[in-house]
Amino acid sequence: DLTLDSNRPLVQQGHSGYSAKGPGQGSHYYSLTRLQVQGKLNLDGRAVAVHGSGWLDREWSTSVLSAGQQGWDWFALQLHDGRDLMMFRLRRDDCDRDPYDHGVLVAADGRSQRLGAEQFTLTPLRQWQGPEHADLVPAAVCQSGGDASGSPGSGPWPLEWRLQLGDEQFRIRAAVLDQRMRTSVQYWEGLVHVYDTAGEAQVGRGYMELTGY
Repeated sequence: DLTLDSNRPLVQQGHSGYSAKGPGQGSHYYSLTRLQVQGKLNLDGRAVAVHGSGWLDREWSTSVLSAGQQGWDWFALQLHDGRDLMMFRLRRDDCDRDPYDHGVLVAADGRSQRLGAEQFTLTPLRQWQGPEHADLVPAAVCQSGGDASGSPGSGPWPLEWRLQLGDEQFRIRAAVLDQRMRTSVQYWEGLVHVYDTAGEAQVGRGYMELTGY
């Protein structure tokens, strides 16, 4: 039983709310990036008071990848300094950077700035092989979709990343390794923590979605 309020303006993603994903592909997409959340959680018949910070997305999409695109890596991050970030990269068969990659940077005062592909870089550092593995191993820079048999949703999943944003650098790491969504098409979606360049001091938190692995 939650109440959600926002003191920041609605963010129109992409160009005035149209987020292009490829030639003739895209979505209408808006976000409320920092909601004040309070209320109660009913846990085993016991009411627990909760409060925190939330993020709301609404997106209506063609849901079709263009030729040469395997999937996407999407991030929504709230930094402790008050800034919010949404960004994604579209993974290509040829491992080149997709020109349709983009994002948005929301300042602490609510002003937003669109980010083009040339303004940020997401690099996978370590990956998770699956539930039979307890830790992360070095990730391949170029990620292919599925395992050797081509089975969708089999991983491996890149769960630690380096984000280069202008002159700033961050580490993004999954809070829990196994946050796979076991739907008809399996993908990974869940909580991440954001760290400084050295990967030691936590400077934010957020959400990550990985598809096409």
